[in-house]
Amino acid sequence: MRGRARSDTAPVRLVVLVVGVSARFLERFRVAAAPRKAEIVFCDVSTFQRTAALRVPRSILVSDLAYARSPQTYDTVTAEVCARLVRIPDEELDDDQIEALVAATVRWA
Repeated sequence: MRGRARSDTAPVRLVVLVVGVSARFLERFRVAAAPRKAEIVFCDVSTFQRTAALRVPRSILVSDLAYARSPQTYDTVTAEVCARLVRIPDEELDDDQIEALVAATVRWA
């Protein structure tokens, strides 16, 4: 007979919420982040607040274009879920820049 799993020993997943980026950029980011074993969750701008509340991400990665439309919303939600907000100035990043972006967003501390 198997015992009940204890909640204090359940694996914790690091969630990175990615908002308002292209499918191409999202795929490049996911591939670069794969070795770090984070859960990369994509949402569009219209579902950002709800997704952040449900998933409680460690980091929120948002395009500058999406951020510019409602900076106060992103700042408020980021503070509410105690996340780190990382903005993407341009999606046309080379591999080293993508790696730096992964390092800035997919971390525990």
